[in-house]
Amino acid sequence: MDFFIIYLSTRSNRTDVQYIPMGGLFLAEALLNEGYDVKILDDTLANVVESLRKMASHKTIAFGISTLSGTQLKNSITLAKILKNEFPHIPLIWGGAHVTALPMQTLASEWVDYVVWGEGEVSITHLLNAIRNGTDVTKIKGIGYKKSGQCFINENAGYTPLDRLFQLPYHLLDMKQYARRLNIGVERGYYIHTSRGCPFRCKFCSNSSEIWPNTRMRYHTMDHIFNDLSVLATQYGADCVTFADELFVNSEERMVTICKELQREGPVNMKYRASARADILCKLGKKTLSIMKDTGFVGFGCGLESGSQRILDYMGKRITLKQIYEADQILTDYHFYKSYNFMSCIPTETINDVKMTIKLIVDLFMTSKYCPYPFGLMNKFIPLPNTELFDIAVNYGFQPPQNLEGWTLMDYQGDSDAVIRPWVEPAMSDFVDRANALILEINNLYVGGSSRDPLIDAGIKKLEMMVYE
Repeated sequence: MDFFIIYLSTRSNRTDVQYIPMGGLFLAEALLNEGYDVKILDDTLANVVESLRKMASHKTIAFGISTLSGTQLKNSITLAKILKNEFPHIPLIWGGAHVTALPMQTLASEWVDYVVWGEGEVSITHLLNAIRNGTDVTKIKGIGYKKSGQCFINENAGYTPLDRLFQLPYHLLDMKQYARRLNIGVERGYYIHTSRGCPFRCKFCSNSSEIWPNTRMRYHTMDHIFNDLSVLATQYGADCVTFADELFVNSEERMVTICKELQREGPVNMKYRASARADILCKLGKKTLSIMKDTGFVGFGCGLESGSQRILDYMGKRITLKQIYEADQILTDYHFYKSYNFMSCIPTETINDVKMTIKLIVDLFMTSKYCPYPFGLMNKFIPLPNTELFDIAVNYGFQPPQNLEGWTLMDYQGDSDAVIRPWVEPAMSDFVDRANALILEINNLYVGGSSRDPLIDAGIKKLEMMVYE
């Protein structure tokens, strides 16, 4: 193999839900078009190391490590140390969301030789060409490099053009690992992207970054979208596709166009799920909602975040509680399945704010009994680097890590309020933990239908009592 694109699981096994590494597929497609031999490794640390020991050789030009802040960094650094020891002549190229947020700090690590930041399809091709041929890298946009002990970050490469059909190399993945069985009559569900970017700047999101504000919506061509759908349906047996765009339901006109094209060209009997904002759902006309239902759309996921209007405004969500309730009523009326996500423990949030969120969750639980597993937990806020809420968190006592290794403490699976959220009092943290335990307990009773209504109602009542503590 010329190049390995590596994603590491945050856990020691692969029983967790797996999402297709879409970024890696787009990188691999660009490199395959240039004649490179590429392998995507998306597995546990131990399995990745074993695979590299078998497949890496003197022909290997570089290893590519894609990582998120905190959740993957510990394993990524461990892997980098192993590779530096066993393959010292092969450079390590780091990319991903964390690198894009902190390119200079990442590059400063001894375990990093190059970084690719932003959208990397064009940059990685130029960088591998330069490494292979021993040519100059100082003018390659979207990368960082080291020279004479100093670190240099080149200018942004800009957006990748999407105006063509991408032949994504799904054959590089064990697609059986990514097929999701859903309790809505779905045996093999997969994820695809039809666009990039989001025009909104929620303060907790990387789109609020000044370094890489990915706020311009860019759309894949219909040829690309329907080729992707066809490949997943015919080659991998997909019976449901989730449009995992940052914002799929963006405009009513595009929604109607996609529905008409799906009815005319889409796979037969395919179900669809998508992401949506509450305010945009409220603006869709009845004809649009009906055509979506007729086309095969069965569910929508919404990031609601909070039941406190003050907190919604504070985090820049630009939605109202009134819109949330209206959107929920629309989803209920059209019998769309729901998937709602929430956030807690952001700076300035109080227990009373959390109680408002619990009240909202209680109300939405009551309207969602036909939905399997409609709720995520009130995930505790983690300051993502170079976001607006990150800067606010610093003002409330958060001390940003000063090197790559320090970010391993930001792992949401073993996080510490004292390190990540120093403004959160123990009583607040305990209250959120108790509420989340109840939400999880109730959510697991939601299997669709009404056979568990008595248990559900009892759980909801118990959760509701927390509002009055």
